[in-house]
Amino acid sequence: MILTTCATAVTGQTSAEQGVDRVIYLTSIEKAQEIQEVATVIRSVAEIKSLSADVSQRSLSVRGTAEQIALAESLAKELMAGHGSSAYQYRMSGGDLVHVYYLPHSESIRDFQWAVTTIRSITDLRWAFTYNARRAFVVRGAPGKMEMTEWLLQQLDQPADGRVGSSEYRVRDAADDLARVYFVRHVESEETLQELATFVRSVGNIRRLFTIGPMIAVAMRGTAEEVGLADWLLQKLDQPAPGTAGAAQNQGDAALQFQMSSSGDAVRLFYLRNATIQAFQNVASEVRTAARAPKVFTYNALGAIAVRGTADQIATAQDLIDERFKNPR
Repeated sequence: MILTTCATAVTGQTSAEQGVDRVIYLTSIEKAQEIQEVATVIRSVAEIKSLSADVSQRSLSVRGTAEQIALAESLAKELMAGHGSSAYQYRMSGGDLVHVYYLPHSESIRDFQWAVTTIRSITDLRWAFTYNARRAFVVRGAPGKMEMTEWLLQQLDQPADGRVGSSEYRVRDAADDLARVYFVRHVESEETLQELATFVRSVGNIRRLFTIGPMIAVAMRGTAEEVGLADWLLQKLDQPAPGTAGAAQNQGDAALQFQMSSSGDAVRLFYLRNATIQAFQNVASEVRTAARAPKVFTYNALGAIAVRGTADQIATAQDLIDERFKNPR
């Protein structure tokens, strides 16, 4: 790999504001698409307004401050080398850090993009860009955001046989103070995973809850109570389907109820054994009406209904379901 640069300084400006013209040759990158990706990464992360790519010459023409040019050269060198480790760090004068992370366990570009999109959403990173050929994820932000990004990468960039259970991260100086990644064991398709995530997001009213389809995983961020409820729901619903060994059974009120300390509401789960999908949906509608509980949600894959409301609403739902399906309490 050879990094070649040419530079000229523009006179009449202070050293801090002085514009520098630089040509950076990407000698080890041959494909036009890859050159454009690297150009986008450098332009965006370094906030360079004047940057153009010449695919035929495999070069970038850059004009910016001394710091912007230094970062551009450093990133170009790193992305051409593609070391495959996450050791690259560049500290900017304003305090931001620039990192290049690699996700070697992403089996496809789709997997890679899905993982980094989730990380962007959970961390609220302003500068987060990808170079697909190297599976490189380039980010810029405050040290706290870098710490959270690294934790998420450790969870998501694992070999398939290393993805188990759930883990939690406490976010520093944030109202949404917990992040969690949960690897789902008993869901075999991305469609069912999406149904499960929609169910959990709706019951818990959790804004930031995302699926990572290729990994059959869920990532979330919220308050301690929101994340606690979501994790409880996932543990209760991450079970074999009805009719298989270990399938879900009604376990009694205590085992299937989660108490919300902030609102006083509770969430109650019901498993409707041997019900058709139509009967299952009908009883959910009846519960909404009879209990006057608008927060009633269904998870078809497991025949589960969640009711979120007061003790009286949940008791009404229990009575109606017992009557319709003869479920023991």
